[in-house]
Amino acid sequence: MSEIESSIKPDEIAEIKHDLEDRTYQSYIDQGFADNIPHQVEAPHTRMMRFLAEKGERPMQRELKMLQRIRHKNKEYLLAYIKLTSTNFFGDEVILDDYVEGFWKEQTKRPKRDEQRRLVSYIMGQSVDHYTIDFNKKNVDKYIGKQEHSSIRFFIKHEGGPQNDYFTYEQFLHNKWEDNMELLLVDGSPQYNRFNKPEATPTTSSP
Repeated sequence: MSEIESSIKPDEIAEIKHDLEDRTYQSYIDQGFADNIPHQVEAPHTRMMRFLAEKGERPMQRELKMLQRIRHKNKEYLLAYIKLTSTNFFGDEVILDDYVEGFWKEQTKRPKRDEQRRLVSYIMGQSVDHYTIDFNKKNVDKYIGKQEHSSIRFFIKHEGGPQNDYFTYEQFLHNKWEDNMELLLVDGSPQYNRFNKPEATPTTSSP
C-alpha cells in the first residue's frame, strides 16, 4: 500500500543532532566535494543517519564488538567497533552495527593552475589517515567498561602481510608489538596459544 501524504507540510526539516563521529564524510563537504562522495563513504553515513532518525530522542545502548590494535608511523592506536541499539517510534529495535571510533580519512583539495600559473580552481587531492585513540590500558579499559572480555574480539593484523587473528585480552594489552607480530606467524590462533610469546628454538653447538 502506498503512503498517503497530508496536505500539511512542515515548515522545515529539523537537523538531526548527534555526537557520533562522521568526520570522513564531513571532510568531503568541507573541501567542496559534496557531489563526489564515494559510495564507501556515503553508504555508512546514510546508515548512521537512518539509525539516528529512527531512534529520535530515545536512548541508545553501546556494545563493544571488537578492539583493533594498530601501528601507524611507529605509534600504536586503537580502533573500536561498536554496535548501537535503540528503538523506533513503534517500539521496534533499530540497530547500527558498523559504527567505528578511532579512525577517519580526511579528503583534501589541491590547487589547479592555468598556463600562467594563476590559481583557477581546486581539485581533489590525496586522502590523509587520522588515528585518534592512543593505545594504552586506560583507553582499552574505558571502551570495554563492564563488558565481559569473552564478548569482545581483540584483533591485530600483521604489519607485513595478510596474517591476522584474534588475541586474548592479556596478549592484546600486555604483549609488546613485536611479540604479537611473532605470534601471528605461529600455527594456531594466538588466543588459543598457551604462551604469550613463542618459545625460541634451542640451538645445539657442534662437537
